[in-house]
Amino acid sequence: MKNNSHHKIIIFGQGILGSAFEKIFPAALIFPREKLDICDHKKVKDLLDNFKPQTLINCAAFTRVDDAEKEKEEAERVNGEAVKNLAQICQEKKINLMHFSTDYIFDGQNPDGYDENSVPCPINFYGESKLIGEENLKKYHDQFWLIRTSSVFGAGGKNFVDTMKNLSLSKKEVAVVNDQFSSPTYATDLACACQKIINNKVDFGTYHLTNSGSCSWSDFAREIFLNLKSNCQVREIPSSTLDRPAKRPRFSVLKNTKLDPLRSWRGTLEDYLD
Repeated sequence: MKNNSHHKIIIFGQGILGSAFEKIFPAALIFPREKLDICDHKKVKDLLDNFKPQTLINCAAFTRVDDAEKEKEEAERVNGEAVKNLAQICQEKKINLMHFSTDYIFDGQNPDGYDENSVPCPINFYGESKLIGEENLKKYHDQFWLIRTSSVFGAGGKNFVDTMKNLSLSKKEVAVVNDQFSSPTYATDLACACQKIINNKVDFGTYHLTNSGSCSWSDFAREIFLNLKSNCQVREIPSSTLDRPAKRPRFSVLKNTKLDPLRSWRGTLEDYLD
């Protein structure tokens, strides 16, 4: 690939969020995980030397929450060590770095939710690995935007909305947990908000970005079926009935105290399902 000086933005990762950024920044270069191991210091350094971007957007992550409990080394490598690698190189080359974290760095015990200054306390290894990444970002770079978000859905990868849509085609009833609450976030809305942060040169620091409002997973499923005009019913179940390796926070709603609020999560489903 030849050097092209107008590529001011490079995106790592081509899942749900990376795919949303790819549409918003069509001139950006995007590198899916299969093409670039972000833990490979030399390859990352050579690439950034070649293209000299102003901003690196890191959407690459290990996101399989249950698998992280048994693949701890890989989860920490991608979510923690790789961020150290990127932060060190970007600091050296004076490249702005946008990185994404999760509501799962919190324990979910606060019924008021969590603002940008709340103290992290993860209850599963996925959350631990993402927190390691946050700490590495802050330790090794000073020109970063750390964006915490939650329950992201959109094109480009497996997500809850698509799962419910597919189940509704073959089932009359779906069992969904009713005691875990978060703020569903449409990847397109998230990427557009991040575009404003970059374009408007918003101060570096930590930000919470989700669609407004919160709901349980069962309420989310019910709203999806309503948008689909599906007769599929939701059977509410407690999370204790599911034998899952990783614990989930009960109430991991992120409070945005710094930026303009995004629209309600309810308003995003029609756009995505259309």
